[in-house]
Amino acid sequence: AKASFLSYGERKAISHKQEQMAMLREFNIAAREKLMNKRVQQIVEERTYALRVEREELDLRNTLKRTELLEAKNRITAEEQLKAEDRKEKDRLREENNLRRYQAWTDSVSLQPSRGAFHAGDDVLLQPSK
Repeated sequence: AKASFLSYGERKAISHKQEQMAMLREFNIAAREKLMNKRVQQIVEERTYALRVEREELDLRNTLKRTELLEAKNRITAEEQLKAEDRKEKDRLREENNLRRYQAWTDSVSLQPSRGAFHAGDDVLLQPSK
């Protein structure tokens, strides 16, 4: 009923204003969506970067742990090798000592006068003649 009291020019101006308002609302909605999409994209990029940094830190930590484990394994291997060399040296010294003691024993037995029986270490020439 109000529209009938308005002139053609006024109705045209109101219609134009309504179109402008509708376009402005659409523009605002589009701008808000664009802004939201931009914000979402920014959040995704930040999360992606944070995850990449976290992954790199984990990789570095794992590399460090592997390095520490390898160093510990090498240290243990080196210690075991030293222990094995020590055992070999002790065995060699014990063998030399046993050989010296055996040599001293055989020397002492061969210097004892023969009692008519063959003793270990006796020289055949020391056997009594029959």
